[in-house]
Amino acid sequence: MTSKSYVKAFNEVLEQFFQELMSMYPDNSKIKLNHSLFQTVCKTNVKKPAMEFMESAIPHLEKMANRDESIMFAPNRPEIIDKLNVPVLWAGMSDKTKTAIWDYMFTLLKLANMFIETPVEVRQVIDYVISTQ
Repeated sequence: MTSKSYVKAFNEVLEQFFQELMSMYPDNSKIKLNHSLFQTVCKTNVKKPAMEFMESAIPHLEKMANRDESIMFAPNRPEIIDKLNVPVLWAGMSDKTKTAIWDYMFTLLKLANMFIETPVEVRQVIDYVISTQ
């Protein structure tokens, strides 16, 4: 796959993530608003959602690898968690839904890692985190 293909795949997965949560929580205006913002950003800078995701996820790689739920409530949590209103919804989610959220996070991490420039050491840690899932 080319870098452009990975960018497209990242945005498609994130779109699917939004769609699934909007279908589960149709009255959640925060998810709908952030979905609209995501679509607008993609029209002007297709790489921006992935760049923002990586920037905010990298500090939490260890917690992500361990599927540590405290990341969902940490003050400096990855931005996507807030955009999807996960902190508010988490307690009422089924284990299946929580697992799906983690799976989406790892898929996004894997795809973004294919085209976002990061230091070799960070890339190795990301590769390790992905391989543990």
